[in-house]
Amino acid sequence: MKNLDLSTLPAKKRKQIVSCLRAGIQLLYFLFLPSVFTAAFNGVKYIFTQLGQGEKIEMTAFVSALLLVCAFTIVFGRFFCGFACAFGSLGDAMHAIYGIICKKRKKKPIRIKPELAKNWRWSNTAFCF
Repeated sequence: MKNLDLSTLPAKKRKQIVSCLRAGIQLLYFLFLPSVFTAAFNGVKYIFTQLGQGEKIEMTAFVSALLLVCAFTIVFGRFFCGFACAFGSLGDAMHAIYGIICKKRKKKPIRIKPELAKNWRWSNTAFCF
């Protein structure tokens, strides 16, 4: 198999390859690991329920899943939010659909000012696990 040197490709072709790779990884995570997210959210629900009732928090499967997702996010950071997170995948899909609709209607997509987007990008990290 021939090695692919991305540095020699034009920027547009590189972006297409990265986009396809990212979409493939997101699809795999979405299809094969959807229960990870429900288990993690159930872990959060369990913790708050136990705290509300004044009872001890035990290490259940849900809490273990929550801790695993948190550890994965801490270690891999933005990779999780951009590639593995179902919410990121949904957001990317909505953005792609919006772009297609704008092309069909021959309208320019609405863009956020770069300064504002930069600030939102860093605040968005707090919302991922």
